[in-house]
Amino acid sequence: AFRIIIFALLAALSVSAYAQQNESSASVVRRARADAKKANAKKNGNISDRMQSFYEAKEKSDADLEWMRVIYRSLEIKEDANTCLFYPEEPNQDGQSLFYIIMRLLIDGKINAYEYLDGREMFTDQYKVKVKDILDRYGIIYTNAKGSTEKNPRYAVEDSDIPGIEVLNYYIIERYEFDRVSTRVKRRVEAICPVLHRASEWGGEAVRYPMFWVKLNDIRPYIAQQFVFTDNDNNLLRYNLDDFFKLNMYKGDIYKVKNLRNQTLRMQF
Repeated sequence: AFRIIIFALLAALSVSAYAQQNESSASVVRRARADAKKANAKKNGNISDRMQSFYEAKEKSDADLEWMRVIYRSLEIKEDANTCLFYPEEPNQDGQSLFYIIMRLLIDGKINAYEYLDGREMFTDQYKVKVKDILDRYGIIYTNAKGSTEKNPRYAVEDSDIPGIEVLNYYIIERYEFDRVSTRVKRRVEAICPVLHRASEWGGEAVRYPMFWVKLNDIRPYIAQQFVFTDNDNNLLRYNLDDFFKLNMYKGDIYKVKNLRNQTLRMQF
């Protein structure tokens, strides 16, 4: 009887060890698959819902806000602090500019664009801009991509046909919010608008064309993968484009504060 008990205990221990080994192996396989899926998503520019929610900045409830102010600011290429938004002019081994990232996301149907309404922006379905309308409006050459249908159009655009060198400044919408819970004023970027500078066929001073708005929350998971130079004296890539906006590392002038009459600062004073 004693031998039978010992044999049963040894058998149970063997089964337990085998199960633990299989569980450990399965765990390793699951982790490997997850890492491979994450790497593949990064390589192909795909963002999962979980990654999207990780980067998404939750808007404060009006019940928690004591005060809020909406500011429109212009970020110019001539400011050294903003250089990383505009270079490289075409994608290379160092990465790609903000405009190329935005255009690729739009062309691939991963984000939405909204009409520029000059101070009365509405980020609703009613004011979404179709990709084809953007391409046609600004003379960007394209062809129908493989698998394109009338209900689900897809477009192919060469890098050289994206007018990145003509985007010389951005408009951004900032929100200054006083949170009664934390008793702090917080500043965050809500949306970005690339501005095209284009001269006429007869020359003269270039005209500015605000192209469209994109919400920062929509592009954050993608720009967080693009590390940029923020200091000419230090070539270490310490920050990404998401950090650039989140930490307010840009420099620009305020040209409008949201008001009932939708007036610029010059008209208000």
